[in-house]
Amino acid sequence: MQKVFFYPAYFKLRRFGNEKALILSTFIVFFATWFLHAYQWFWLRGSFLFSPQDVLFWTILALLVVANLIYESRFGRKRTLGRRRWSFGAAASLALRTAGTFATMCVLWSFWTSGSLSEWISLWSVQGLTLRGSGYFVPFAFAVAAVAAGSGRRGKSAPSPPRGSKQPRGFYRSALRNGVLILLVGIGGMPQVYRSMGKDVQRVVRDLKEDKLSDRDAALMVRGYYEGLTNINHFNSKLWEVYQGAPLARENLWKLGVLRLTGNFLHDEPIPSLHKTYLGKPFTLNSMGMRDREYLEAKPPGTYRIALLGASAAMGWGVGDGEAFESLLEDRLNRERVGGSIERYEILNFAVGGYNPLQQVVVFEEKALPLRPDAVFLVTHHKDDELSVQYLANCVKLGVDVPYDDLQEIVDRAEVHEGMSKEMIVKRLYPFSDEMTSWVYRRIADECRERGILPVWIFLPPVRGDFDLEKSADIARMAEEANFAVVNLTGVFAGHEARSLWVREWDRHPNAQAHRMIADRLFEEIFGEGKIIPPPPPGG
Repeated sequence: MQKVFFYPAYFKLRRFGNEKALILSTFIVFFATWFLHAYQWFWLRGSFLFSPQDVLFWTILALLVVANLIYESRFGRKRTLGRRRWSFGAAASLALRTAGTFATMCVLWSFWTSGSLSEWISLWSVQGLTLRGSGYFVPFAFAVAAVAAGSGRRGKSAPSPPRGSKQPRGFYRSALRNGVLILLVGIGGMPQVYRSMGKDVQRVVRDLKEDKLSDRDAALMVRGYYEGLTNINHFNSKLWEVYQGAPLARENLWKLGVLRLTGNFLHDEPIPSLHKTYLGKPFTLNSMGMRDREYLEAKPPGTYRIALLGASAAMGWGVGDGEAFESLLEDRLNRERVGGSIERYEILNFAVGGYNPLQQVVVFEEKALPLRPDAVFLVTHHKDDELSVQYLANCVKLGVDVPYDDLQEIVDRAEVHEGMSKEMIVKRLYPFSDEMTSWVYRRIADECRERGILPVWIFLPPVRGDFDLEKSADIARMAEEANFAVVNLTGVFAGHEARSLWVREWDRHPNAQAHRMIADRLFEEIFGEGKIIPPPPPGG
């Protein structure tokens, strides 16, 4: 940037004066940096990067650099050889300037990495700052940082004399010290060592050893899939690496063309009688809009019918027709369990990729109950509570009518409305996430018990297994309190490398092998001897 933009511009503009040339040349450099960055984004993503926070980031950074150049051109900068003589004032000045520079870059970085201006303002509101308060705080923070960065320039300590004849440390001493540290790090990273320590230590060591997305980026991945968002932040190379391997049809069911809007709280539903191809595998929806084989609406005599509710993993996202655990389990039941009064088992797959528990309540009441199931399997996800909050926040933001009084009461108590930013609505609704989850479980279980239907709650862990065990235990307790029969599949993928069970590196839904493991475990947990659903009595 110096050779191609700064120096040519500076020497061309020197006739206007040295200071003006410095200022204009610096702005040219920053404009070129932003423009080339946005142009590169165009070729990578197909859209030109032009967002308010991106433009403001480069503008503010340019202004700070220009201010520093003006200061140095007027007051100069002392340069000395050798070591400086230590003094408390010099050390304090250096510490303050370093902290000021770091704080400035942190504020700018938080600004640049936010998805929108409202999201960035909501970030400050987490610390109790309102919109008006943050408006006063941010300029104040920049002012303090700028003063700190420029303080103490005239009071630098004088250089100390050269070291003289003092010899540097010996090679072997340095090598021994570094070798011991490397050895300790290696020993600490051995599974047989860190697994004997506490859970917190194990988690830290695993985070250090594994190349994976941060919690925030993992959340962005979930939001990207469930909300149809693919505008990942341009600064995030790791998240971009995950996304860039995906074909254009990967993002979600909308781009695959299998969903349609409903115009109500459900928002969308699969299109009946549709056949698509995903990753070279058939993706078929039956005449009732289910990722399943065809069934009669009226339950045939001698049929034990199960309604399956869930999201993408239960739907069989990424595997072919007949490879999802629901189909495998149904086939095994009809091979091994029929007899007596039960002539056939049917598992009707109402799961839809991207559905959250609030939508599953609608599906249960409007689609599953009319088909008279004998049991309901609610397959849950470790992020269900967060997805419910995000979904209800979207409904509030878009002014969608909430048809359930209990949910509307939560909205009223949270004091949220469509005029607020999405981030602020989420922040205010999040404390009610457990209450939402409990409401979903109680509503489904109560309606099942009233109709003589067996409600079964199934926790399906992510293939990678990195989820909060305490959180999953809490939601399992809520399901028990709601009178569900609880099935926890934690450990279903134990002993297998996670990468061997993913659909793709960038799509970490369970593949066909993982679905077979899930089906086998469900058969053992639910249909084994003395389990939740006992075998039919002979001749009964």
